[in-house]
Amino acid sequence: MNNLLKQNSFYRFSYENKKYVFFSGSQRILEIGNPLMDAYFTLCTGDETADKISDNEIAQITATLNSLCTPPKHPATEPRQDMLTLNVTHGCNMACKYCFASTTQDRKEVMSLSVARKAIENMLKANPASGQYTIYFFGGEPLLHKSFLHEVVAMAKEEIVGKRGKKVIFLINTNGTLIDESLLRLFKEEKFTVTVSMDGPEDINDENRIFTNRRGSYRRIIRNIEKLKEHHIRFNIRATIHPNTRKLFKIIRFFETLKVPYSYAFTMDSGTERKYTFDFGEIDLDRLDQQLAECIAYLVAKRMKGEPIYNLDFCNGLKTLKDKTVRLQGCSAGRSNLIVDEQGRYYACQNMLPLRETSLGDVNSGIQENRLNEFRSQDVAQLDNCRQCWARYLCGGSCLNERYLHGSQSVYINMKCRLIRTIWKHRIHSYIALESFINNMSN
Repeated sequence: MNNLLKQNSFYRFSYENKKYVFFSGSQRILEIGNPLMDAYFTLCTGDETADKISDNEIAQITATLNSLCTPPKHPATEPRQDMLTLNVTHGCNMACKYCFASTTQDRKEVMSLSVARKAIENMLKANPASGQYTIYFFGGEPLLHKSFLHEVVAMAKEEIVGKRGKKVIFLINTNGTLIDESLLRLFKEEKFTVTVSMDGPEDINDENRIFTNRRGSYRRIIRNIEKLKEHHIRFNIRATIHPNTRKLFKIIRFFETLKVPYSYAFTMDSGTERKYTFDFGEIDLDRLDQQLAECIAYLVAKRMKGEPIYNLDFCNGLKTLKDKTVRLQGCSAGRSNLIVDEQGRYYACQNMLPLRETSLGDVNSGIQENRLNEFRSQDVAQLDNCRQCWARYLCGGSCLNERYLHGSQSVYINMKCRLIRTIWKHRIHSYIALESFINNMSN
């Protein structure tokens, strides 16, 4: 029937013996409370065995619900870069088995201060109206080159704060094994936000996060995490989940016990041949679905007890659903953020660093607009496979790099999209459970 809601406009599901519908666009969740609405959505999902419902009733319901399936209009804005990621080096003191930054490039080369200076000058010149800029140190392992960090911080403060009176924020991503007293002082004095890569308790972390001598990194990382705590430095932990992860609940419970903000990300393909580290199959997704259900139940129970939650993904997911946030792009790649490699080449994001053909230009010749338009994150409305997905305004289109490598219609992208929908399914369940709990408490 042409006058029914399109299936990409909603997600119909059952949870705790009740039926619900999530509307793409308004991001609203409604309980299906009467047989007429249940019959309507049964027809929408293509089940002709639904209870009879008249054409007039269908037209009235569709007209009422259409407004829930349209995202709010956002004014068109040109991407404005006020964040710069510096890929200090591809070199690293570790040899993590799944590292997406693996590359055939020279892993020992270090960014020169002149490249960093030029990249910062370009950002300031292109975006003079910004009141705040962000410098993000990335790698490889950026802490291999401590003097570079000190020099760039001093130079950025002079250019941004001293000459222009603007604010500058410093971020760094590190494996957490090389933090010493001089770095602790730098992080505290300059109010760095530090992201430490760590995969969980010792047995899990040391499966993949190993030094070049094949020894595990856990004990050194946990020792330095305690130092970050002692110095009251703002930091968080980022865990990497891969298709063979079988103890997600153990990981989540460990980080909650550690009482440190943390998030997790899934391994990504960056053109390497080690598919076992990033290629999810049916069995992997089924296993992850079960693990996520266990983890979400644990976090929901903690929230109901009034205990703090340290899982940033869980908290941000709830906030997205509560605020009914619409996400129009998958990330800020090539928009508010650009990355510069050691040679001074621009890329839309760090995931593209191994793919030389995706370079956007360099710090001396500038950015090629046509390449920026090609490789920056796209509006979800422009992505063919996304237009058919109920979770498109929650996801925003996910990773352009993986779509570039595999093609939008590939089996790989289809599985990654299913993974994202599975994650959001559990977030929606947790939101319903907590809203119901709050309502019952207030009554």
